[in-house]
Amino acid sequence: MIRQYHVLETDPSELSFLDTMQDALDLIEEQYGTKFSYTFYEKGGEGLGRHIYTEEHEQAIISLVVDFAIPTYYLIIEAPTQEKSGIISSWLNDILSFTPLDTLQENARSQMHKNPQSLVRMALGAGKDSDSVSLEILLSALRSQAPLVRFRAAEAASLTGWPEFKPLLEFMSQSDESNEVREMASQSLKAFR
Repeated sequence: MIRQYHVLETDPSELSFLDTMQDALDLIEEQYGTKFSYTFYEKGGEGLGRHIYTEEHEQAIISLVVDFAIPTYYLIIEAPTQEKSGIISSWLNDILSFTPLDTLQENARSQMHKNPQSLVRMALGAGKDSDSVSLEILLSALRSQAPLVRFRAAEAASLTGWPEFKPLLEFMSQSDESNEVREMASQSLKAFR
């Protein structure tokens, strides 16, 4: 299955967003004839949950992830082909507000020391193929003097899965001065295996 991630502009504290999501899926069914049904809710780690919507023929899945640690809402669109995933993404983008990658990059660059979670938000929106801007921002953050910035950058690097991060994460997992950063770098390396 092909996966695409989209960071939403909606604040996770907005309780009515589940209704907005359902309205969007109802509109997709009405306009395009593709029905997604709410399947179940899955609780992850602390402050993390995922609402799962499955296409009627089970060829595609949309997950609405609520992550209060970042804090953000994001969508994971899973489909058998890149084309189908792209079509579903475009339908949803016409109805919901996705945060553009350049905005996520600018926020990460300007706020990484005040709001290190902005690095994770950027990684979620960056996609599976590395781009030079996101890569430069995350490499800079991985080399930051601030342990919390390095911690979030290691977490963000694992979300991308880009091989360019592997050597630095291996070094950090062995040599970073912060035990928490070493642990996160080790955890992040598992995403590359």
